Amino acid sequence: MSLENLIEIVSKELSGERAKRYTAKVSSYHRIQASSGFFDAIEFIRSELERLGDKNYKIEEFIADGKKNNYSWYSPISWEINDGFLRMIEPENLYLCRFNETPESIATHSKETDIKAELVDIEDATNKELLKKENIEGKIVLTSASVKNIKEKIYKLGALGVIIYPSEKRAVGKENLIQYVGLWPNESDAEMTTFGFSISRKQAIMLKNYLKKEKVLLHAKIDSKLYAGKLHVLTTKIDGNRESDEEIVLIAHICHPYPSANDNASGSGLLLEIYRTLKKLIEKKIVVPKRSIRFLWVPEFNGTIPWIKKQIEKGTWNPVFCINLDMVGEHPGIIGEPFTVSQSSVSTPFFLNDLIAELIEKCKDNPLLIEQSGWSHPWNCRMKPFAGGSDHILFTDEPVRIPSVMFGHEDRFWHTNLDTIEKVDPTELKRVGVLAASTVLSSLNETQFSNEILLSYLTGFLNRKSQVIKFLQTELKKLQKRSNNNLEMKILERVGDSFFFNEKEKVRSIKTNFKNFNKELLDFIESELKHTKNELNKLTLKNKVDNNFEIDELYLKKVERRWEGPFNISEIFSLLNEEKKEQDILTKEEKTLIKKFIQSSYFGGSVLELINLINNERTLLNILVEYTLTFYNIPELNVIENFFKYLKSKELIRLV
Repeated sequence: MSLENLIEIVSKELSGERAKRYTAKVSSYHRIQASSGFFDAIEFIRSELERLGDKNYKIEEFIADGKKNNYSWYSPISWEINDGFLRMIEPENLYLCRFNETPESIATHSKETDIKAELVDIEDATNKELLKKENIEGKIVLTSASVKNIKEKIYKLGALGVIIYPSEKRAVGKENLIQYVGLWPNESDAEMTTFGFSISRKQAIMLKNYLKKEKVLLHAKIDSKLYAGKLHVLTTKIDGNRESDEEIVLIAHICHPYPSANDNASGSGLLLEIYRTLKKLIEKKIVVPKRSIRFLWVPEFNGTIPWIKKQIEKGTWNPVFCINLDMVGEHPGIIGEPFTVSQSSVSTPFFLNDLIAELIEKCKDNPLLIEQSGWSHPWNCRMKPFAGGSDHILFTDEPVRIPSVMFGHEDRFWHTNLDTIEKVDPTELKRVGVLAASTVLSSLNETQFSNEILLSYLTGFLNRKSQVIKFLQTELKKLQKRSNNNLEMKILERVGDSFFFNEKEKVRSIKTNFKNFNKELLDFIESELKHTKNELNKLTLKNKVDNNFEIDELYLKKVERRWEGPFNISEIFSLLNEEKKEQDILTKEEKTLIKKFIQSSYFGGSVLELINLINNERTLLNILVEYTLTFYNIPELNVIENFFKYLKSKELIRLV
């Protein structure tokens, strides 16, 4: 069977219309992690699995008490809300928001309250001059700053609560947009954290105008509770044969406030439809699986971390790769953003990216993937380097270390009250679903698609070969015009060997997972790899300069990780945002440059790739070479150097 045949079979079974109906149902719940609304959404998926004849499903429970129960990650605290409102009493009597109308309007994990207090406007709540006790004590703070960055400061200064509104940039063309805001207290700050509200920029401007003339008095009331509760993860499995314990992982987070249709009711609803499709096709013996398929519906990060830890502790888990479905239904005509595959990390060389790229080419203009009530134009899609932002990063990093990709979209309505079901397109759901299901089916056994996968690798390899040659030629030309180019040159000199090693590992992943190849094709590929390595090394050798240059000892040291489990990037942001301390080795400006570097790539992919590459064996120079092959650029070396020095100063890494 060809990949084209497989896509046709899958497209005749998988329904984007049904996936949208599942999405609408999930979207109807207020799905805050470790809450009853989240459990109700999980229970809906479970009941559908049962109706479809599934006997493997299981709802697993984990502690939600705000403590560091799993590696360096805090669990959330369980939170229940019954109702709440924010009302202006003076100078007018006016409701600003009500929970039963707009659930996003009350910040998650707000404590119970019933107070009347003055409003104070501090637009930039990170400004020390404005953040003074006499300004905010006993008042409710109005600001557009990030709650995460300011909550500790304002509560310590005596603020009663906070009202958040969107920045001018976020609210352009959407004056009634209300953001999803979370206070996310943990055991270290739960006592001081009080409450928060989220309003539109239009409402904030109204309040600001009142404040210019007179006092504004508000009534804040919330009926809620925080308590030590449970996180819930729904999992099921389609079993492979008994000869193998390998499993392919499909995951979608089901959390976020009502409606959060695209983020991520769409991923959760589509995952259910993919399950239904795969179960039916396997029962028909379209593909006979050797490997099993694992399905996970999780509270994002918070449920995935303890679930992974539990599997690792069992010692019998053998995952092959992971596909994360996160925001997969965006209507092209309304949202306007392309479908994006965030590729697996350079630290886990594998055949997966090339297989997905090949399947996209066969899907994107295929009329069988258009739903009757959906978008009928060609598929706008792209593949980008590894990125963060969702659960796939937890499978990429220690202790799992498997190739993991994210399927998703950017979306200007993300984390707002405007992420609604009419912005979900059944054609987009079908296209993403067929892509995901076909990727899984073609990887389930060793023989059915082995040559197709080998050919998809060859296409990807030839594309990467042209990219790396172009990159080297461009960078070498630049360096010839500079006198202080020695370290960059040392990086480029090593590109050929690293490129060859990564490509060889990708071929090895195919030979390990599949068999019965066309021998001539395999021989051609392996010969082409060796030839390319020689070509690249000749290219850099021809342009080599200053052979006597000695690399700084820092770059020749191995980088060892001193943390356990997947790296928590939010901890780095917290450290970088701390007030300057005497023992800090970086200036404020150097910290700012690191933050800019983190934010410079798609969902922080640049810094996460550096972290992924720390395997206790690579030197800092090796890490930079591999990073260069991910993004085809040499980063600002002084920023990278400072980043690793900073990690060392915080005892997150060791240089040996």
